[in-house]
Amino acid sequence: MATELSDMAATLKQTTMAALAEIRGIRTQMRDDIALKDRLERELSQAQQNARASKTAQIHYRAPAGGDLTITLEFQSNEARWRSEYNAQLSSQVAGQKANDQKSGELTLQHLAVVQQTTGDDWRNVELQLSTANARRGTNMPPLDSWVVSPAQPDFLVRQMKSAAPMLDSSATAEVEADFGASVERQSTFTQSYRLAQPVSIPNGGNGQRLTVAEHTVAVETAVWTAPAYDPTGYVHATGIFTAEAPIPAGPVQLFRDGQSVGRTYLPEMTSGEELRLGFGVDEAIRVAVVNEIERTGEEGLWKSEQVQRRQNRFEITNHHNEAVNLRIFDRMPVSQIDILTVKPLQISEPVERNVDDKKGVLAWNRTVPAGETVSVQSGFEVRVPEGKQLPDL
Repeated sequence: MATELSDMAATLKQTTMAALAEIRGIRTQMRDDIALKDRLERELSQAQQNARASKTAQIHYRAPAGGDLTITLEFQSNEARWRSEYNAQLSSQVAGQKANDQKSGELTLQHLAVVQQTTGDDWRNVELQLSTANARRGTNMPPLDSWVVSPAQPDFLVRQMKSAAPMLDSSATAEVEADFGASVERQSTFTQSYRLAQPVSIPNGGNGQRLTVAEHTVAVETAVWTAPAYDPTGYVHATGIFTAEAPIPAGPVQLFRDGQSVGRTYLPEMTSGEELRLGFGVDEAIRVAVVNEIERTGEEGLWKSEQVQRRQNRFEITNHHNEAVNLRIFDRMPVSQIDILTVKPLQISEPVERNVDDKKGVLAWNRTVPAGETVSVQSGFEVRVPEGKQLPDL
């Protein structure tokens, strides 16, 4: 029972983390929209009042004799901000290439700084320095209280996730607001500070000036990913190891495949040595078909009747490219959380990768399909429950 609860907790945690990742992207867009709304309201108010916000600094200095004095005034303003955006350019002939060429593509990740200021003055030919320091993330970690549980409570998992929710939410908010990034000029233990090579001009107001900070080139393996039982579509994916002098912040990324825009997604914070995975849209030259060979539900057994459901599928993927394509085919088997429900695999094509990304029941096959040919993969399972119990809705 403890193992089942642990598995359920792990599954629920994975689902929660995936939902939080999506929430992070939504929150980033919401914050950008709110910032734009606030700026427009301020500009409208200034225009209506024909007024301009200003501050006066008075400096008193005594010297024994007259002469020239140079004064440098530094101040901090909340009316200047910047965030990271990215352009990801995937260069490949097709999604896969030669069977012995695992690094079959090149990905160029362009890091952009979107700088916006509403200080009331246009910045003309200024030396711009960017920093990853962000005071809005707070100065202390969230409080960690005692976690008290009782072994016999049926709502154990719900209580467990509620206890973890404040920390998860704090982490999600922190990552959303940590959208500052730049190319390395100086790096300390905790933050990076960067200066652009050339003076720039940033007008007051506007939607933000996009400035190129850095470009990272990543050797990637490209393949077409598909989960035929749930979506008979092939999607181009690029996988490689990201390397850089310093971490890069999270931010939205515009995707380009061989020069064509294919959509937009969200890039998480990346550290040198981490695996970079990005999807680059649908591959129209890959055709996916699902052949249901067995679909049977009924009662079996002479002395001990059981309800049984069997499902056997065959996935056929055809390559209409002029060259071979690497495929990664996914499927999943039911996972039982109770003793009275048993799951047994039927025909599973080998070789197969099981429990992909530590997710129980998730299967993956890696295949190379020559030009104009079709590859077939089989996947099936059997589910049993005792008489008087209902089969799950599969």
